[in-house]
Amino acid sequence: MPIDSGLSRRHILRILAGGAALAAGARPSEAGEARIGRLIGEAKTLPTIAQRIDFISGALRGTTYQGYTLIGGPRRPEQFVVRDDAFDCVTFCETVLAAARARDTAEFETALREIRYRNGIVNWFERNHYFFEWGQHNVANKTCAGSAWTARSTWKRWSIRKRG
Repeated sequence: MPIDSGLSRRHILRILAGGAALAAGARPSEAGEARIGRLIGEAKTLPTIAQRIDFISGALRGTTYQGYTLIGGPRRPEQFVVRDDAFDCVTFCETVLAAARARDTAEFETALREIRYRNGIVNWFERNHYFFEWGQHNVANKTCAGSAWTARSTWKRWSIRKRG
C-alpha cells in the first residue's frame, strides 16, 4: 500500500544522495568551497573587479544549469547554500560577484549572504527572489557601488519614415 508523504521522487533521491555523502564524511559544500577558494586565490592578482568577474565566470562557464538550487520556502526554513556544481541564472551571478569581491572563502560566504539576502539575513522572506529586488537591495547596501555600478538614464527619439 503506497504512502502519500508529500515527498517527490526528486526529494527522496536528494535525501539518499545527501545521506550517502554525509556517511562518507563529506560536508555538502566542501567541494564547492575548495573550487571557489582556488578561483578566489587565482583571481586575487587581477587588479579590477571586472577582470576578476571575467576570470571567475569564465572558469565556471559550462557548469550544469539547475533550477531550485536554494533550500527554503515560506513554510520551510531557509538554509544558506554554497555550491558550485550547479547554478540557475541568479545563483551563478551571485556566486561570481561574491567570489570576485572576496579575498578568501570566509569573506566569500559573507559576501554571498549580503548579495543573496536583504541585509545578509538568511531567511526566505529576505531573499532577493526577483532581479529587480536583487539590484535594488544590492545598490542600497552598497554591494554594487562605485562608478561601475552607476545607472544612467537615456532618452531616445524614434522617427518613423515612410518607405517608398
